[in-house]
Amino acid sequence: MKKHVTARSKRILLSALAGASVVALAAGCSGTPAGESPSEPVEGGALTFALDSAPDNLDPGSSSSSVNAEVMRQVFDSLVWQSPDHEFKPWLAEDWALSDDGTEYTFTLRDGVTFHDDSQLDAASVCFNFDRVTDPETKSRSAISALGAFYEGCEASGDLEVTLSLSQPDATFLSGLSQVWLGIQSPTAIEKYGDDVTTHPTGTGPFVFDSMALNSNVVLTKNADYDWAPEGMKHSGAAYLDTLKFLVVTEPTTRFRSIGNNVDAAETIATQDVATAKDDPALGVDVVSVPGTPYQLFFNESHAPWDTVDARKASRMAMDIPSIIESLYFGVFDRAWSPLSPASKYFDDSLKDSVSYDLDAAKAAFDDLGWVVGDDGYRYKDGEILKLDYLVPSAKREKRQQVAQFLQENLKDAGVKVNLQFLASGPYSATRDKNDYDVMGLSLTSGYSALGAIYDSDNYPAPGKGNYYNYAQLKSDEVDGWIEKAQLSADDAEAETYWKNIQQYVIKNAVSVPIYNFNYTVAFAAHVHDISYNWKSYPVFYDSYVTEK
Repeated sequence: MKKHVTARSKRILLSALAGASVVALAAGCSGTPAGESPSEPVEGGALTFALDSAPDNLDPGSSSSSVNAEVMRQVFDSLVWQSPDHEFKPWLAEDWALSDDGTEYTFTLRDGVTFHDDSQLDAASVCFNFDRVTDPETKSRSAISALGAFYEGCEASGDLEVTLSLSQPDATFLSGLSQVWLGIQSPTAIEKYGDDVTTHPTGTGPFVFDSMALNSNVVLTKNADYDWAPEGMKHSGAAYLDTLKFLVVTEPTTRFRSIGNNVDAAETIATQDVATAKDDPALGVDVVSVPGTPYQLFFNESHAPWDTVDARKASRMAMDIPSIIESLYFGVFDRAWSPLSPASKYFDDSLKDSVSYDLDAAKAAFDDLGWVVGDDGYRYKDGEILKLDYLVPSAKREKRQQVAQFLQENLKDAGVKVNLQFLASGPYSATRDKNDYDVMGLSLTSGYSALGAIYDSDNYPAPGKGNYYNYAQLKSDEVDGWIEKAQLSADDAEAETYWKNIQQYVIKNAVSVPIYNFNYTVAFAAHVHDISYNWKSYPVFYDSYVTEK
C-alpha cells in the first residue's frame, strides 16, 4: 500500500528546499567579455574564481549551502537540465515519459556516460543515489527536499531505464530533479570514501575534482571524456579550461581588487564596485537576476497591533524604500514590488508601483487608529507605546543593517519606535523561534515554490522545528488553499493564477514589505570569456575560456 503524504507536508518540505538554496529560478546566461571576443574559443589554460565564503561539503546528497552548490554544479550532472527560461532539457536522461495518472516518471539514460572514476552510469547507479538521499543515515537536507514529499521510490526497470514513483502528481518534480542536490555521483566512490565523500566528489560533469583545502580553495580539472552537455550550451565535448580553481576570499574589497592579479573573476561584487568595474576597460561585469523571493520585511501578525491590516499598511507608507534603493545599492539592486522576484516564473509584474511612500498618509492612518503622538514624538494608545522590535542578523550582508537603520528613522518620523536587535546567528534564531519579534527580514533564492515556504500556515518558526520561514506568522486558509492547488496543478495557466493570487494577497494585506531584488554580481578580467549562469544563477564554466592576459 502506498503511503499517503498530504499537500501540507509537502509544503513544509518545500520550505527546507527554499532555505537550503539559501541561495534560484533565475539567471540569464552569458559572461560577456570586457573586450571583443576572439572569433574562436581557446583551448586550455586556467581560471581562478574568487568565492565569498568557503565550501565545506561537496556531497550533493548531504550538502545544503549555495557556495557548495556553485562548486558541485561543475562536477555533477543531473537527469534533466532546466534552462533559464524554465524549459526542461535532456541531460543524463536523454528522454522521459510521464504516466497518465502523473505518478510515474520513466527516464531513459544516455548510453556511454562514465563517472570520473571510470565506472559506468546505469539505472542501478541512479537508484543508488536516490535511495541514499532518502536514507536517514545520509542526513540529507537540500536533496531530500528537492525530491519533494510525494516521492516514493526508484526502480531500475532496465539497464538504462529508471522509473521514479510518486504518491500523487507533483508539478515541481522535474524542477527538483534539475537541481545539483540531485546530481548523480558514483556509487563506487561513495562506498570507497564513506563519510569522507564530502571532500571527494565524483560525478560525471565537465570538471573532475582534484583537491580541496578547507577555508582556502578547491581545484578542478578538465574531464577530457565529457560529451553529454545539455542543449543550450555553446559547444559540445570537453570543457575548454584545463583547470578551474575556486579561491576563498571573504572580504569584498579584497576580492574585487584581486581581479587581474591572483584572481581572474570574482563573485558578489559590492554594489559600489560594480560601477567601477563597468567603467574599467580591463574588466567586465555580469549582473544576474536571481529567482526566489526578494529581501522583504515581515510583520508578525501574532503581535498587536501588527495583527491589523491598517497598522501594517500605515507602517509601509512610512518606509521610504526608493531612497534606500538609491542611496545604498547604486542601481545594482532594484526595488522589489512583489514577494516573488522578477527572475521567477509566475512573477506578477502588475504589482509594480502598487504602493508608494507617503509619510503624511502614514501619520493620518495612525491618527485614525487612535495612536496619539506624545511629547517624545512617539505614539501612544491606552498607555502603550507604538513600537516595532526589529530583529536583524549581525552578519553583514547586502547592507541589511543599514536598511534597518534607515527604516528606523523613517518610522520614527511617523511616530513608531523601532528597537533594533542586532544578533549573531544563534541568538537570532533563538529569538525568532521564541516569537520574540515584531518585524524581521528574509530572502530565499529558490523558485516560485518559495512562496509556499514563507506563507504556508504550518511553516511558522518555533523551538525545535528547524528552519521554517513563515516569519509573518500568517494563518490564512485562503492562501494555504492556493499553495496546495498550485503545487498539484498540472495546468501551467491554472498554476500561474494561484501563484499570482498569493502575491496579490500579500501586497493587498501588507503581510510583508518587499524591499529589493537581489542580483548576483560577477566581475572578471578582460581575458575571461563566456561565464554563463544556470536557472538558479549559479555560474557555469563549461563554455568558459581564457585568452592571453
